[in-house]
Amino acid sequence: MATLLYRLGAFGAQRWRTTTVGWLFVLGAVVGLGVEFHGSFQNSGSIPGSPAQTALTRMDRPWPDPNGIGDPDARRSGGSRARSAWTKVC
Repeated sequence: MATLLYRLGAFGAQRWRTTTVGWLFVLGAVVGLGVEFHGSFQNSGSIPGSPAQTALTRMDRPWPDPNGIGDPDARRSGGSRARSAWTKVC
């Protein structure tokens, strides 16, 4: 294996123009095949039953009304608890 790598390196060093043209040919072939056989991207992929799909399905449901949830004292006081807590911090 070492002999093969040595010969490959020696070939690349001695015939650097041939090596460069060869790599440019390979690069052109890869780009040409990519352009010729390109596909389209899909933005609607889903896997039924996966955790991500389950979460997305749950997020599509309507959310509960936040006005009926919470501490009734906080709503009646007009936020005075929050204001008093803020003044204690500052």
